[in-house]
Amino acid sequence: MASQFKHLILAATVLCLSACSTLGPSEEEWARADFGAPIQQQEAEDMVKYYFDQRVEDPNSTQITYGDVKKDWMQHPLMNDGATTFGYTMEVKVNTRNSLGRFTGDEGFKFMFRNRQIYHIVAQPRLSNDVTYMGKIY
Repeated sequence: MASQFKHLILAATVLCLSACSTLGPSEEEWARADFGAPIQQQEAEDMVKYYFDQRVEDPNSTQITYGDVKKDWMQHPLMNDGATTFGYTMEVKVNTRNSLGRFTGDEGFKFMFRNRQIYHIVAQPRLSNDVTYMGKIY
C-alpha cells in the first residue's frame, strides 16, 4: 500500500512539473518575441468570414461572433518539436445551417495570424454527448 502511495505521489509530482513547463512563455520570451506584422480587427474578421464562406453549406445563414484580435502564442505538441509560435489570435463562435437546414449551434474556433495571414486554426467541436475538445484543423 505504501509503495502504491509513493507511485501516486511521484506521478502527481511529474504531472505538476510538466504542467508548469507548459504555462507559457516567460516575460523575457514575451518581450523579445516576433509576432509578425500586426493585423487589424476588420482585416482579421474579413479573413475569417471568407474562410467559412468557402467551407459551410449555407454561407448566407452563417452567424459569426468575433472576439478581439490580441497578441498571443501557441505551443506545438512535443512530437512536433514543442516550439512556441507567436502571432495574433482571434476567438470566434460560428453558427450555421447544416445540410439538413438546421443550425449547428455555436462552435468555437481560435484563429492565429502571422504576417497578416491565417497561420493556424484550432476548433472546439461538440461530440454527441456534448463534450468539447480543442483540435488543430489548419
